[in-house]
Amino acid sequence: RELRDLTGAPILCHSKALPALRTGKNPPVHPRNELGESVLKMITGKEPPAMPVEPDIVIDSDYDLEFFGIAGKIISTPGHSDCSLSVLLESGNAIVGDLVVSSPFNRKASIAYFADNPAALFASVRKLLPFAHTFYSGHGGPFTREQVETALQEKG
Repeated sequence: RELRDLTGAPILCHSKALPALRTGKNPPVHPRNELGESVLKMITGKEPPAMPVEPDIVIDSDYDLEFFGIAGKIISTPGHSDCSLSVLLESGNAIVGDLVVSSPFNRKASIAYFADNPAALFASVRKLLPFAHTFYSGHGGPFTREQVETALQEKG
């Protein structure tokens, strides 16, 4: 909401994100490994408050960004959450949010350590690999395709 207020940019979300956006309450997180358990202990009770917001655009499938003058699309990449989205640009850059993150302990690329559906999470990362050479994360990075492939192999 703050970004919309500052920039006037429209807010786009997956339809499954509507309850969280409208209430300003994040759904529970589900650690998928030991790293997730450790991070959850570090952040519990420290989450900043969120303000409810009504999105301008709600999607259930790929969304072409040509209307905004951007050569790329928004695609569904579930797993971290069932409403996770990534921006895949024709340049080979991908903005992946929490799909791939930096480990807070060694800064290496890690597949999200929180996941509603681990199998879908790994499938979403594999879905992006043929099209993206650089992964921009909400936490750390950017990461190269090779770093993401290594993280997949390590299940990290």
